[in-house]
Amino acid sequence: MVDDMRAALQQARDDNRVKAIVLEIDSPGGEVTASDAIYSAVVKARARKPVVVYMDSLAASGGYYVSCGGKFLMASDTTITGSIGVIIQTLNYEQLFNKVGLASVVFKSGKVQGHAQRGATDHAGGTRARAELSS
Repeated sequence: MVDDMRAALQQARDDNRVKAIVLEIDSPGGEVTASDAIYSAVVKARARKPVVVYMDSLAASGGYYVSCGGKFLMASDTTITGSIGVIIQTLNYEQLFNKVGLASVVFKSGKVQGHAQRGATDHAGGTRARAELSS
């Protein structure tokens, strides 16, 4: 679907007979990379011609993100929208790693790189293990 959307946007962008692109978004969102790829294609199309986005019943998360790529953004009074990147689901492997003796190590290029990312916990001493790469 992402490839189809990108191809359709590119075709409309490159066709001189097309004066503007109109997108109707009705989506609860979806996978981050897919949403970003479509958003980037919308922005690229917007650089050539106007992109009008109409948010239908639902444009949440990735659907809202894609919508923000347009030049003109419209919604109904009853459109449910918002919430870009406010929730993520992940698994916590810490107890399993401790049980089998595995540890995660974070490599970074400088002292402030990835400051929001928690370092790996050394199961024996409880210290955070981090390695820095020299630039």
